[in-house]
Amino acid sequence: MSATRIIALGAFALLTASIVLTAASVHAADPTPSPAAAPTPSATTQPAQPAPTTQPAQPAPQPTTSKPDAASTQPAKKRVYVDEDYDFRIPAPEGWTRGSTSGVTVAGNLCRVWGADPESGILVFRSPSIESQTPLQIADATTEAMQTRAQAEVYEQAVTTIGGKKAAVMLFVGRGTSSGVTGQGNVRVAQYMVVIPRVDDMLVVMLITPEELLETHRADFENMLEGMKVGGAQTEAQKRDA
Repeated sequence: MSATRIIALGAFALLTASIVLTAASVHAADPTPSPAAAPTPSATTQPAQPAPTTQPAQPAPQPTTSKPDAASTQPAKKRVYVDEDYDFRIPAPEGWTRGSTSGVTVAGNLCRVWGADPESGILVFRSPSIESQTPLQIADATTEAMQTRAQAEVYEQAVTTIGGKKAAVMLFVGRGTSSGVTGQGNVRVAQYMVVIPRVDDMLVVMLITPEELLETHRADFENMLEGMKVGGAQTEAQKRDA
């Protein structure tokens, strides 16, 4: 199986929030009473004038809280990649950033690339096939090549149903780079592959990540596979492969 070269993708987000609190206080001035005037001697003593009444302080206006806009309370819409040319759809991995397909070489037609950190990538591509192979044949041939040429360790190999089609699922770990398990380098890399064969082509979904990040990214990768839908036709041998 030809090697795949992936441009490493990095993504970061900067979130800044500021909260401004304002307080207001109302001070009421205490009235200073005027000294009572001494009564002027006269035949009639004028009654003392009543002291002016103090008006109670008005309560401070209560702040009004506006209701959040209905649209802002809706959950974020899930991103889904739909490919009408090759008849499949697959959800984008949550929290990953879409990358450019330029500079990425695969054995076929590259459809999408996503990255979560500088060393991890997920790519989806379609590869034409000269003869229709079953998922089991693909799994056996790929595993043999990875063990022989890249000294890869086989963590998983199975045939299952993904997107309504039979698929080969393989997980390899060994020395490699961001291009995958190559048998060279000092970094241990995990290469998680799904190959869905059809009558005249194959769809490939692949996760490449350092081994220590495999469990972190595995759930994102498998969630994508759960939501994948694949059209097109498989041969009778591909359908019954188990």
